[in-house]
Amino acid sequence: MRRITPRTLGGIALLATLLGISVASVWADGPASPELRVDVTTHNPDPNNGGFDSILLVAVPHQRPFTPPRFNLLQSFVLQSIDLTQTAPDGTSTTSNLITCALSGPAYPSRNTVSTCTGTFASRVNSRAYPGSDTGIYWSGFSPDTNGTWTFTFSVTGLYNNAPTTLTSSVHLNVGHPPDE
Repeated sequence: MRRITPRTLGGIALLATLLGISVASVWADGPASPELRVDVTTHNPDPNNGGFDSILLVAVPHQRPFTPPRFNLLQSFVLQSIDLTQTAPDGTSTTSNLITCALSGPAYPSRNTVSTCTGTFASRVNSRAYPGSDTGIYWSGFSPDTNGTWTFTFSVTGLYNNAPTTLTSSVHLNVGHPPDE
């Protein structure tokens, strides 16, 4: 049997202290922020053939459950609005609101809070993204009116961890031309 010396015991205590501080520091920073991704479902959009479709995905990081395993609903992303800025090949841009959502019923983050969304294709909105999910919150079709490189920038505003949060993601499309190989 190996004997533990005071020096070894001191080293173990120092290591445990440092690990405890680093874990406490990570926990004190709070949950990681959600992220927004735009997935385009058409590879060769054409203004003469109906444009393209896209899906907005909000990725919400996993959270550590409370004991016993219960999760904090504040760390769900709850959609409030989606705005779109379209930048044409000539550099001009327009911004429009696509979706606006209102919360009703019990106060957020109650599991019984109801989101009601209005706007473009409001029936296609999944207004919540839960921890550990990569949830499609919106799908829509867009039809640029000229050929060239377009930029579509989506700004998604919502509540996350009891604070307003805005997520932004852009996609560049070469409209009316075959995709680059």
